[in-house]
Amino acid sequence: MASAEFEEKIYLARVAEQCERYDDMIDFLQILKQKTTDLTTDERNLVSVAYKNEVTTRRSAWRAISTIASNAKYEQYADVLKDYNDEIVDEMKKICDDIEIFCDDHFLQNAKDDESRVFFSKLKGDYFRYMAEVTTETQLKEYKDKALKAYSEAKEAAEGLLVSHPIRLGLALNFSVFYFEIMGKPKEACDLAKETFENAINAIDDMKEDDYKDAAMILQLLKDNITLWNAEFEDEDGDDRDGNEH
Repeated sequence: MASAEFEEKIYLARVAEQCERYDDMIDFLQILKQKTTDLTTDERNLVSVAYKNEVTTRRSAWRAISTIASNAKYEQYADVLKDYNDEIVDEMKKICDDIEIFCDDHFLQNAKDDESRVFFSKLKGDYFRYMAEVTTETQLKEYKDKALKAYSEAKEAAEGLLVSHPIRLGLALNFSVFYFEIMGKPKEACDLAKETFENAINAIDDMKEDDYKDAAMILQLLKDNITLWNAEFEDEDGDDRDGNEH
């Protein structure tokens, strides 16, 4: 891999981010598969931003179409709306498959420390969770199992990080959302969120400014989710409430 080519692709990925051309950004970042060393923090963040933006638009579209399809006055369009949503799910699957290949065949093999292992295992868990949101039956079970395995591996690796480390906190936040929204296990979700919050809240004061800001933001999201989920327990109607994620 020529150094000049690599630097050019990474530069173009940054330009594509500024242009909000996230599909192009992903294309440029394929050069990272040629690396035989661990990704830098900057490279990891580029991957996260590119794929997160691509999948977020599709998650939003899937939810919007599902809401429209649930309205009885649009019943005559049920079949075409389903076909449209199926197309979006296929696009999401392609993104998820790419993340899985990126992580398993490249990034996790080259991960040099617990921070990288947590980051990429969490990344897999997040995208399997996204797929579990939009699939049913056999596929749903498959993605639930994959997400649980990835998050559990990330949680194990996270034991080597400080309790206040932003990546460890982000993992706990998203893992607890997975327990609550996908697995239907509110107790496990609340227990994980509360334990993480209580362990970290007094440990962030001595952190560097940037890490402190990140940790404080995630702790606030954890606190908000705990409040939200506890309110649901007390809500006799039991309306679903989506938790905050990182």
